[in-house]
Amino acid sequence: MKKSPSKIQVISFICILLLTALIAYNGLQRSNKYSNKLMLECSEADTIRGGEGYVREGFLVDYGLPDICYGEKYEGLGQDWYTFQSKEIHAKLGTANVSKEKIDSMMPVKKPGDKCVYTHYPQASFLMIALSIKICGEDNISCFRIFPTVVGIVAMLIFALLMYYGLGPVRAILMMAAIAYVPISYILMPSLYYSSYAHSLLIIQLGIYLIIFRNKLQVTPVYCSVLFVIGFLQGWFSYDYAFMVIFSAIPFAFMYSGTQKEDRKRFLLTFIMPAAGFCIAHALHFAEIIAYFGGFTAFYKDLAYTASYRFDDSAGGMDFIIVRLKLIEKYLFTYAYARGFFNVNLPTMLATLFVLSWIRNIRIVIPYSGYTLHWNSSIRTFLTLGAGFLVSFLWVIIMKQHATHFFITLHLFPLYFFSVLVAVEGLSISKKDRETDLTTTI
Repeated sequence: MKKSPSKIQVISFICILLLTALIAYNGLQRSNKYSNKLMLECSEADTIRGGEGYVREGFLVDYGLPDICYGEKYEGLGQDWYTFQSKEIHAKLGTANVSKEKIDSMMPVKKPGDKCVYTHYPQASFLMIALSIKICGEDNISCFRIFPTVVGIVAMLIFALLMYYGLGPVRAILMMAAIAYVPISYILMPSLYYSSYAHSLLIIQLGIYLIIFRNKLQVTPVYCSVLFVIGFLQGWFSYDYAFMVIFSAIPFAFMYSGTQKEDRKRFLLTFIMPAAGFCIAHALHFAEIIAYFGGFTAFYKDLAYTASYRFDDSAGGMDFIIVRLKLIEKYLFTYAYARGFFNVNLPTMLATLFVLSWIRNIRIVIPYSGYTLHWNSSIRTFLTLGAGFLVSFLWVIIMKQHATHFFITLHLFPLYFFSVLVAVEGLSISKKDRETDLTTTI
């Protein structure tokens, strides 16, 4: 006979649903706020123009690549003919150091029918706009925002359920309360650019990893397939999430895995499957670009220039390191709050947890209650935090120019998630001499 859920399990489940509903409400409020205007102005303007180009010209024109200057909409926002062609000239010359006079001398005269075919980003977000236009009609931004918002709400619900079944009832409440508290969980949920969809896929991936690693589950063909699809979709939406998609299994392995053969197999499969999906999506996208350019040489030159420009190796030696450390500092101390992504002091939180990770056991007696609060940690805590930090910041470190100019603050979410995870895993509470784990009672 199946055992009935306990009172604490029922209460926890209801609380988690309510917290998820709160996140959904905030996401819907953001969607309503931007129902008749652009959120990420330049990026969304390019995306809408590219989507309209698909609808009017067809999805296979230019080998499936979007024309981000299509039409006359949102003039002055995002890419225009001059800006786009300037970048193309930089790519042809293989350097970012080109004078305006040189650019002007090489600038082609725009003729009717000329396009800005975008080769520097996967096209899934443009295709999603095209689908939205097919359903909602043109210029219906409020309707367009329904798609990423609904995907974001469903993804958050899946994440919440995975937290419940992975962490247990009480720890799951603490996790979801921490997630619901910070605006980063919903602030870009209605975005028409890739960021909303990529974030939704990422939180599902993190939730799946949690139940696999914490419960030491076998990575079945079903899990492998889901992780592969998540990786493929991420690769279809963006380049930016590469390190988060591929390396997010590492902090979980530090937190929960041993050195047995089954542990190694679990890690390898969770590492390889999303990475394979991500790389295959990129390979298909690169094949489109090669076909568009008519050969590998032009494709390679375009890609190499873009990667070099985004990497920005203008500072050498120690300056190279210092510049990137300063950029990390800006993300933690400025960018995290400048656009309202966080309302907690992330640097203080991280510093506290890194210090606590070196303290094996702390006992705090709660006066007049009979309860004692325990903190337990090990080297696993430190390694999990360190790996989570790298997962969030690798793209920022490597693609310095991109991270400086586009403020990819959503990359801080895994760092926050792993910080909360080690906190709730390290805490337990006991009454008198009987210690009780937070998964059972509080």
